[in-house]
Amino acid sequence: MKLIVPFDKRPAGVVDVSLSLKGRQVTSIALSTNGHRSQDSFSALLIEKYGKPTESTNATLSNLYGASVESVVAGWSFDNIVVDFMGAVGRFDEGMIIVKTKAAADAQAESASAQSKIKL
Repeated sequence: MKLIVPFDKRPAGVVDVSLSLKGRQVTSIALSTNGHRSQDSFSALLIEKYGKPTESTNATLSNLYGASVESVVAGWSFDNIVVDFMGAVGRFDEGMIIVKTKAAADAQAESASAQSKIKL
């Protein structure tokens, strides 16, 4: 299911909003951001709301023209939710904030683990 939020109701820097449902329960909310341009403000807002990240690192992204930027990658893990933040993913102008239930995060980790065990 995709939730359509009018542009004038979105926080500055949010490009798209989507929901994942299991049955009638929301299991995750994903916010697509405008990437590197707004990563510092989103990072500060998330730290203000959730405190110091459980995990945090910086990754360098480069493009075909030789330009590069530092992307903040951070995560918060609580008893009932997991929050993932990627300042820029794939492209300089694309970032993500994903808030998901602990059950959805566990299922995603299990699926990734199973995928890594597949042998060709």
